[in-house]
Parts: sequence; structure tokens; C-alpha cells
Amino acid sequence: MVRFASTLMIVLLTVSAAFSAVTKVSLWHGYRGEEKRAIEEVAKMFNLANSDVQVSLLAVPFDALNDSLRVKIPQGNGPDVFIFAQDYTGSWAESEIILPIESYLDKATLALYKPYTLQAFNYMYDEALWALPGSFKNISLYYNKDLIRNPPQKMSEIIAEAKKFTNPKAGQFGRWGFAYETGNFYFHTMWVQGFGGEIFKKIGKTKDNNPVYLPLLYSDPMIKAGYYVLNNVIKQQVCPIGPSGTLITQLFNTGNAMFVVSGQWFRAEIDKRINYGLSELPYMDQIDPSAPSNPTARAVPFITVEGYFMSACAKNQEAAVKVIKFFTSAAAGKIFAKIGKQTPANNDAYKYAEVANDDISRIFSEAAKIAKPMPNQPEMALTWDPATSGLNDILGGKKPEVALKERQIQLMKSIEQLRGKGVFAKYQELSSPLSVK
Repeated sequence: MVRFASTLMIVLLTVSAAFSAVTKVSLWHGYRGEEKRAIEEVAKMFNLANSDVQVSLLAVPFDALNDSLRVKIPQGNGPDVFIFAQDYTGSWAESEIILPIESYLDKATLALYKPYTLQAFNYMYDEALWALPGSFKNISLYYNKDLIRNPPQKMSEIIAEAKKFTNPKAGQFGRWGFAYETGNFYFHTMWVQGFGGEIFKKIGKTKDNNPVYLPLLYSDPMIKAGYYVLNNVIKQQVCPIGPSGTLITQLFNTGNAMFVVSGQWFRAEIDKRINYGLSELPYMDQIDPSAPSNPTARAVPFITVEGYFMSACAKNQEAAVKVIKFFTSAAAGKIFAKIGKQTPANNDAYKYAEVANDDISRIFSEAAKIAKPMPNQPEMALTWDPATSGLNDILGGKKPEVALKERQIQLMKSIEQLRGKGVFAKYQELSSPLSVK
């Protein structure tokens, strides 16, 4: 009896030790709709395959995610891992919000990912890697196949078709031929970059040897893009002004939008009853004779890469990296592509027929070849607010050159607070638009 009791005690202690050895990793994300369902499937797959590490998900509204990370992580009660695009990488790295992960990865692992998706998370030093890429995203032109069979390639042709369809008084929110988030600077960059614009140019270094980037809000391509939107989009009255992403989804899903500019995430929100197709962004030809134009240029989007970051409050770094590697693996990429309609960054994901034979993903991948990587230096984190405000000033009636000059000065002051006084010379005396070169 004593021997039996002792054996039972040993078994119980062994089971208890096994349970106590399980490491829990929290992962925060901003997904919704089918993307949320996809990540939940991947989490289940991970937890079934691993007994020593278990992952738990927390969905945070995307608009609140960055602020939540900046507050929670320094307090020590943030996630172990989180998903976000590359634009805040530099800011988070300098603020010690995230930890580098290159020391946990070998060359064979890194070779699995598309090179430009890895480059999105390089900052501060040559070999630095602050995240592993899960998917890349860029915007293209969705269209309702029941409304138009062959999408035009020129903006003037799109507007001509859109005019036939548009009726602002139809239904609760109107019927629109062309729709995108006009007040969102992320989308607006397709016009800016179509005119050859850039967001920054490197102009030197600080006394601390940090690079100095000059913002280019007040530049000729930015001004041209402002007039292009006013004269070739808004003035044509075929596009709602300042709609939210939620409203655009509703319009498309109810057959009240013919063309929509959006990214891969939009696929997961489209009603299964909608017969849709995808085309690359249009050529920016002239519609209104008074508008500056570049008839040979196609609109050029940002390419954003969604990465899995290890936060500075990760309780077990090796476990966190294990989660990161799994969620960016080919097997996970298959799930994200099939359910969430993402375009995986892992090359091996395209060995699966479900990924390789997806015509929509193929168009996004083709469009990505001309896309420009979204900047990841800390100055980008400071740029969104004044750039978006300047865009909305223009949509509200202010001349582009006036609105953009004001926001240029505002942004340069903010950057000087980050990099130190004197990094920019006499910016209050800007007499002409800044050169991109």
C-alpha cells in the first residue's frame, strides 16, 4: 500500500511538472473578418502541435493597437508577440518597444522569405531583423463583374464608366462608381508616387550619427497629387469624400460600388455572393483639362509587410520566436491565404495549389513589383498625422500648395523634437516646393 501511494505521488508530481512546464505566449493582432478566422485556425494548429508552448490570441481594434502597445509594453503587461506593418519599426526599436530576433534565426530560415519582405524590418544596423514577415499587402483595383466585365486601364475610362453608374441619392449611402478612402494618406500615396514622389530623402546625419530624413510633403509630386485628386476624382462626383473602410465594404457588398481601391484584407470582407475581379491600379491620364497629369504613369502604391514582432516584455524569448516562426511558416501561409486571402511572404507557401493557383493573389503579386516599400524609420511615425491632415485640408477646399507647406513645417518641427534642434535649416522660409532628388 505504501509502495502504491508512493508510485501514485510520483505520477502526480510528474503530471504536475509537465503542466507547469507549459509556456504561454500571448499574441495581439488587429485582424477582423476572415483574417481573424484564419489566425484563429493557425493558433489551433500550433497548440495541437506543441505541448511545451501554447499561444493565446487577443484581437485589438487596429486603430488602437499602436497606442496600446506603447502603453502596455513599457509597463510589462503587453503581449509577447504582436502583428503590425513595418512603418513603426524604427520608432519601436529606438523606444525599446521591440526586441531584435536575428540571433534566433539561421540563413536557411531567412532564405524561406521573399527578400524585400525581410528588408522591411531592417533598421539601425546592417544585420538587424525586428520581425519575421507573415504577408505583404498592396492596394489594387477591385471591380464588380456583374456591373462591368472588363476593367479599363486608364483613369479617364474608369471615371467615364463610373459616371454612368453613380447616383449619390440612391439608397442610404448612395451608389458610387469609384470608391476608396480618399481622406487616408496611405491610399493617397498611389497618386503621389505615380507622379514620382517620395515621402523622405536622406540629407545627412545628426551629431549622434543618426540619419536625418527630410520629409517631402511640400514637393511638386505631392502638390500635383493633391490637384489630381481634386480635379480628376472629387470634381467628377463619382467618389464619396472621406468614406471609412467599413462603409466602402458595405457599398461593395450591396452592389452600390462599381470600382473599389483596396488591399488584400478587403477580400476577406467581401460577401460571397459578390462576383468580383481584380486589376492593377490605373494609368493616371488626364480627365480635366485644367489638371496637371502624367499620362504615361500608373498609380504606384505602397507595399506594406505585416510582421510578427517580439515585444520587449516577452517573458520567454525562445518560446516567442517559436510562435513567430510557426505563424510565418508555409503551412500557416496556406491557411492565411485560403481563409484570410493574404499573400504570404514565405516562398514555400506557394508550393500549395491553393496559394499558387489563386488568380487574385497573382495579380497582387504582379502589382507589388512596382510598389514602393513603406518607410520604416521613426520619422514615418510622425508623418501620418500631418500628412493625413494636409490631405483633408485639400479635400476641404484649401489649395494643395498652401496646405502642404503648412503641414511640411509642422512635420519638420516634430522631427526636430526627435532628432534635435538645427537638423533642418530655415524651414520657415520655404519659398518653393522641395526637390525630390
